[in-house]
Amino acid sequence: MSIPDDEDDWPESRVDELRVFHGLPKALGRLLVRDGRPRKEIAEAAGLNASMLSGFCSGRRLPSLEHLDRLLSELGVGLDELSFELQAVRYRPGEGLPRALGSFPAPHPRYEESRERMMADLERFRASFQLHSEQFTQKMHDMDAWFAEMKARERQAAAERPRRKKKD
Repeated sequence: MSIPDDEDDWPESRVDELRVFHGLPKALGRLLVRDGRPRKEIAEAAGLNASMLSGFCSGRRLPSLEHLDRLLSELGVGLDELSFELQAVRYRPGEGLPRALGSFPAPHPRYEESRERMMADLERFRASFQLHSEQFTQKMHDMDAWFAEMKARERQAAAERPRRKKKD
C-alpha cells in the first residue's frame, strides 16, 4: 500500500491509522543514506529481503514492528533518531521547528566516512572521465587522419592505374 505524501490526499477512514507512518519511507531512506552501506547489505544483515526494504523506502509497503525494529537495530539508531527524521521530513519552511524535535542528534559516525568516500570516488570518476575523454578524442582524431590517408592513397592508386578503353 502506498502512503500519500500529503495528508489532504488520505482517505478519511485511514487518516488516524496512517498518520503515524506519514513520512516513514523518506525517513528510512535518509537513515539508510546516512549509514552509507549498500541497501542490499543492510537488508541482508537485518534479515530482510532487499525488495522488502525497497518497498519500505518507496512507500509501497509498511514495515511490521518486528521488521522496523530489526532494521533500526542494524542501522544502529533508536526510535528517538527515527522520530527526529520523521519530524524533519514533515517540516515545512516557515512553520518553525516542531517542538518534538528537541535537540538535533549527533550525525551517525559512518555518515562522514561514507560522505568522504563518496566524494573521493566522485573525484576519481571525474579524473578518469577526463582522461578517457581526452584519449577518446585523440583516437578519433587519429582515425580521421588514417581514413584521410587511406582515401588519398586510393585516389592516387586509381589515378596511376591504366584506364581501359570502352568497347563499342
